Amino acid sequence: MPRQPILSVLGHTDAGKTSLLDKIRESKITKDEEGGITQMIGATEVPIQTVENVCGDLLGQLDTELTIPGILFIDTPGHAAFSSLRKRGGSISDIAIVVVDVTEGIQPQTEEALQILQDSGTPFVIAFNKIDTLHGWNSEHQLFTKNIKQQNERNVNALDEKIYELMSDLHEEVEVTADRFDRVESFQKKAAIVPISARTGEGIPELLMVVTGLAQKYLGDNLEVHEGMGKGTVLEVSQEKGLGTTTDVIHYDGTIEKEDKMVYGTSNGVKTTDIRALMCPRPLEEIRLDEKYERVEKVEPASGIKIAGKDLEAVVSGAPIRTASEEELDAAIEEVKEELESVEFDTQRQGVAVKADSLGSLEAVMREIEDIDVQKAEVGNVTKSDIIEVENEKPEERAIFVFNTQVTDQARQMALDKGVKIFQSKVIYEIFENYT
Repeated sequence: MPRQPILSVLGHTDAGKTSLLDKIRESKITKDEEGGITQMIGATEVPIQTVENVCGDLLGQLDTELTIPGILFIDTPGHAAFSSLRKRGGSISDIAIVVVDVTEGIQPQTEEALQILQDSGTPFVIAFNKIDTLHGWNSEHQLFTKNIKQQNERNVNALDEKIYELMSDLHEEVEVTADRFDRVESFQKKAAIVPISARTGEGIPELLMVVTGLAQKYLGDNLEVHEGMGKGTVLEVSQEKGLGTTTDVIHYDGTIEKEDKMVYGTSNGVKTTDIRALMCPRPLEEIRLDEKYERVEKVEPASGIKIAGKDLEAVVSGAPIRTASEEELDAAIEEVKEELESVEFDTQRQGVAVKADSLGSLEAVMREIEDIDVQKAEVGNVTKSDIIEVENEKPEERAIFVFNTQVTDQARQMALDKGVKIFQSKVIYEIFENYT
């Protein structure tokens, strides 16, 4: 049986990414049915029963038997989070939804997100959000396909005009051929545009139908679970009371067991530790209990989990992890080492510094600055030591590029005193726009 596909939600600020995730999480199934939406670490598990309940008869249009057990939605929307979900040769996200605001069209972060998806070879669906804001639009039904038949001609034409405009911009700006989902004949040749309202829920059944159909038809081999060592990517590192340093991991292949050793990537190479605890969040109805997490002995993919162990402070976001028995340990160390080597960057003795929130984000930034000499590229916040490293460079290289991470107050003051310029943004292109 295949595992559930891992899905990321990307798009420009305020396009409605979080609202869409919230609306999907609201989906309910009756108490008598098996399954239910499960909140995981960094992800929400939507079982196939819930998808079937939301989509209803729409799934009959797929003309394929559903064998995927559900969909794992990554909770943190945006392409910085997507970039963290990296593995050698691409992303651990199997599929993505790009949310576009119907009133704004393609915006800078939309374009950047689409470029990152294309670079990683990740299939995507476009959720054309906020159709309820179109003048006179009537969102009476959850089904867009039912609703559109009850709109007046002016409303239908207004939406079509927005869709054609989006199709044109997608083709011109990012070389993507797209069309409204119910007009697409080959989903391998065209991206599907699904008109939705994250506020009213209109179009979400069709969106889930398209995503489910794409995952079922085209992701087959990618969803095969292999026996042996557990594989995952670090979302973030955090401190938990009573547990110390823990890592939040999206687990995408193999089995993770509490008796395993964990092999993980740091800024200084590969380290190993014993797993002290393997945890999943308790179901929402049990949240009143003292402990937020339920300790488990074993986890199957795909899942969002928390792992506690010794010496995890050096783990970096986006780093690979492997969990293995003693017999598999050498092979696991070699795999993590190879993955880390695949993200080593060409740096010079002189040049600017680059800081980002994860290895994947660093990769995305470094791809954009091939013409600029870089002496240091690291994951983490900007500190005084970063300022010291570049303060004696020639004026144009006395700079630090900062993507989606923080600058400490002391570092910011020191940069002012030393004449070091900090170019900081959550949008990659803005960093270089300001620099040049």
